[in-house]
Amino acid sequence: MKYQVLDVGKDPMSQGFHPQSYDVIIASMVLHVTKDLVQTMQNIRRLLKPGGYLIIQEGFTNDVGRTGAIFGAFPDWWLGAGEGRIVGPLVSIDEWDKTLRRSGFSGIDTCSSTSHQYSHPTAVFVTQALDDRVSYIRDPLSVPLPQSINLSRYELVIVGGKGHRTVDLITQLVPTLQQRFQLFSRFHTFAELANSATKLSSSSLVLSLAELDQPSLQDLDSAEFEGMKAVLLSLGSIFWVTEGRRASNPFTAMTVGMIRGVVCEVPTLTSQFLDFEGAGTLSARAVATALLRFEAQLAVTGGQEGGEQLFGNLERELVLDSQGQMLIPRLKPGKDMNDRYNSSRRSIFKNLHLSSSNTNETSLKLHQSNAGCYFMEEPAIAAERARFTPTCSLLSAIRFDKESSYAYLSLAKTIDKSLSHVVLSSQLAPKVRALCSTALPTEVPEGMRSTFAVLVAHALVCAQILDGIPTGGHLLVFEPTQGFAAALRVIAKNRAIDVTIIRATPTDDGHSEGYIQINPRSPDRAIAAILPSHKSIFLNCERYTGLSNVVARIMTLRARVYTVQTLNEYFSPSASDHGTLNHIPCGQLLHEAVQYASHYLTTSSALCLHHQVVTLPVADIASGKTGVGSDAMHSVVDWNTAHEIPVKIRNIQDHVFFSGKKTYWLAGLSGGLGLSLCEWMIRRGARHIVITSRDPKIARSWVESMNTLGAEVAVLPCDLTSNSQIDLIYDKICSTMPPLGGVAQGAMVLQDVGFRHMSSDSMEKVLRPKVLGSINLDRLVKGLDLDFFVFFSSATAIIGNAGQSNYSAANMFMTSLAEQRRQRGDAASVIHIGPILGVGYVTQQGEAVRDIFARQGEYTFMAEADFHQLFAEAVAAGRPGSKVPLEICMGIPKIHEKPAKELAWYLNPLSAHMTGNATAEISSKASKSRASVKALLNKATSMEEVFGILKDGFLPALCSLFQLDLTSAGDPHFLDNQIDDFGLDSLLAVEIRTWWLKTLQVNIPVMKILSGITVRDIIGFGVEGLSPELTPNVGAQTETVEENGDATGEDVSTNGIKTKQP
Repeated sequence: MKYQVLDVGKDPMSQGFHPQSYDVIIASMVLHVTKDLVQTMQNIRRLLKPGGYLIIQEGFTNDVGRTGAIFGAFPDWWLGAGEGRIVGPLVSIDEWDKTLRRSGFSGIDTCSSTSHQYSHPTAVFVTQALDDRVSYIRDPLSVPLPQSINLSRYELVIVGGKGHRTVDLITQLVPTLQQRFQLFSRFHTFAELANSATKLSSSSLVLSLAELDQPSLQDLDSAEFEGMKAVLLSLGSIFWVTEGRRASNPFTAMTVGMIRGVVCEVPTLTSQFLDFEGAGTLSARAVATALLRFEAQLAVTGGQEGGEQLFGNLERELVLDSQGQMLIPRLKPGKDMNDRYNSSRRSIFKNLHLSSSNTNETSLKLHQSNAGCYFMEEPAIAAERARFTPTCSLLSAIRFDKESSYAYLSLAKTIDKSLSHVVLSSQLAPKVRALCSTALPTEVPEGMRSTFAVLVAHALVCAQILDGIPTGGHLLVFEPTQGFAAALRVIAKNRAIDVTIIRATPTDDGHSEGYIQINPRSPDRAIAAILPSHKSIFLNCERYTGLSNVVARIMTLRARVYTVQTLNEYFSPSASDHGTLNHIPCGQLLHEAVQYASHYLTTSSALCLHHQVVTLPVADIASGKTGVGSDAMHSVVDWNTAHEIPVKIRNIQDHVFFSGKKTYWLAGLSGGLGLSLCEWMIRRGARHIVITSRDPKIARSWVESMNTLGAEVAVLPCDLTSNSQIDLIYDKICSTMPPLGGVAQGAMVLQDVGFRHMSSDSMEKVLRPKVLGSINLDRLVKGLDLDFFVFFSSATAIIGNAGQSNYSAANMFMTSLAEQRRQRGDAASVIHIGPILGVGYVTQQGEAVRDIFARQGEYTFMAEADFHQLFAEAVAAGRPGSKVPLEICMGIPKIHEKPAKELAWYLNPLSAHMTGNATAEISSKASKSRASVKALLNKATSMEEVFGILKDGFLPALCSLFQLDLTSAGDPHFLDNQIDDFGLDSLLAVEIRTWWLKTLQVNIPVMKILSGITVRDIIGFGVEGLSPELTPNVGAQTETVEENGDATGEDVSTNGIKTKQP
């Protein structure tokens, strides 16, 4: 970041700024203090690149009296008087729009609300810097085509029209498109185009409407697939029109996934998808606008190297949603998920507003430990919706049955603040879901709410203690507080139970009546003489360990004591989980406790209790200013004393557990990764798991080891693509095991092959397990209340991978089906997995595969525990009603510095958030490098000089690719080394070919690079392939050698080492 003074009213170039060097300018309350607004805006326009954005915050009314500030004494307030701003310097929104249009901007494109000018006298608005190219790109149907954009060289080919709907669309498109393209042709299918006499080239543009007739990869036809391959491998650009690919039509999403892989193999192919969602969004005008904009952007970016460039990205995928809003995909770091991941390594806190806690995705809870109290935010449990906002809560949870189930007690209001209740819940939080609740008969005074909560707690505990004593029985109570003793006596009297209170400490509250006072130093005979003689239950309420010897003496003297309880047994620092508490019949008990508290709130006993209650402000607890103390029964959290508190973030694995009363189905997960997941789930509560695959080979010893953990693991053969087999397995689960609670779809088949040599059978073989398998699983569990339905995908589905376009297509089908399930209200999430070390496919393939991944630098290796973390996040994100994105990716690194080599996905707009400033730096430096090589060639006068220029440009890239020391390239014998000796493989050969294509538009086929040539040979091929236009000053240039093979889509090895899926 650089800081520099700028007077926007003066020429910025004279102040040391460079023209058209900024992408975005933000101006907040500074533009109005200038003499000439138009001149000021023209100065700012000179700083922005064409297409750059200006974000402005300005006042729009001079009626500033209500702001309470005096501006008239400032000289700058009156600078605009010369151009008519006499009352004040501010102008209306309409005037701003006119000023921007006169200054080279688009006017106000969007603006915040201006309807409340007195409470919000400023507005934020956005405008774009224009030139003739940007104006055309913004609205290509209305703005004349500028001379600087040449579309006449492009040949338009339309594919599609088998259905009536598509025919109608083409009929509406043709008149508009024929005006812009000189060459124009139409074909019904890709196969028809491939078999026609039409020759496609880098200047060909295909408009594919075929997906509207039927998705290309649905019911795959061999001839159509071969035709599509031929087209994609021979043209320069293609524009796809699809419908419903995000959810309603998952088959269309497969084409998107396929292309993500294809562009990794065919770097000269430029593709853009336009998808329409919702009825009525598809229109000829929208298609024509997007197509012309796409081709204009291609024409601009493919212009003069090193010339003035526009600001903006050529997006590869666009979605027009049902609201008419254009959406773009982005891979973004999940801050909350990353914080949870890193919380296992260090303490991470964040400030959270109490009113924003407990959304459908997260809940805020107070955690107590020996180290103190702190708040933690964690994903909410299934179906957990906050219904109440507590005003105060008992710090400790209360026991409610003999199985030690605990719940928190709170005084709370309904979310709409209409009614007050006493609620029991599994959370100590600012918003809770009630296990049970009862309305208060009257409103509790604000100063007595904590006391009222303690009175209710007393009554609840007393009632449970006395439940174990028959009518006419006797209870011997040692060292109770005065309030608790009063509650015991009242409730015991109603049940005809005698209560004797023993005190070993002197009372200073004047309420000694009804107590048996003993002196801890009295002899045993004196103590025995005053104790009652009948059979008793003994309740120890003492809070100080110094009296433990007195308790022991009483127990020795009173042999008729047959049951001993301690009050601390009824309190716990944490509650049971919500599912455990569901069976507790506490409604009537709570109602009676509230009736007791309401009746005795105004008695002298309650007033005495009021002084014993410790009210803890929530802010003081969160900041550590207030200790919790040891008096569990009288410590109350006051939630109304803070709006924002520090929250400790918790690892997702600390609270994702599975039910022992449900069955979980791991489909297609009989390999090492699936077994790891199974064991992890068992250690988190799962007790019934079914593992299926086509041919499961799981050692019996492993199954037995899971049995020793208390789990039942069934291993069954099942082909998910077979309706009969999957139905049989599902029926068996339903009839012999507990209800189905979750599904993990991990079925896959890998067959890595370059797109040029990929057959329809190979594509179908990879698609079937993920496509048909997912369809069948979804059919069986549609509408079931599942804890999770997690689809296993790969990081390659996001960024693509050479040789795996079929695999990416299969995975993208699942992401669309998952979104469809979410829209139906069913559980669904997708995990895009990177390479995992320790278990899974990469580990099985050995060190050679790991070395390939390390050298590529595209991925970050994951550990087995990272995979568990990823799955846990998917379980939490996939619950019905969740607003968290359902696609979660792990294993793609975030680039902060310039990488060792330029990779295709670094410049993909989809991954822009993962590259920081590196993308701009890489793009800029790569562009300058190519420009410098071309500039040197332009000045070269001999072929020897051309060879030297290409050698100096290519060798640094070669050394970076193979991680060689650049100084070694200075050895005179370096050029005679065979490239194979450096560790060449098909992927690196593609990288070499890409460098020559991008830098000099020279095509060197991959097979030639793999044929054992030397470094000198490849530079020689580069010299031979140069266009004469790049070397205009060379007197006698050799003829260009015609290359065998075409300019795109070379073979990629099928050694199967590029998958990121287990």
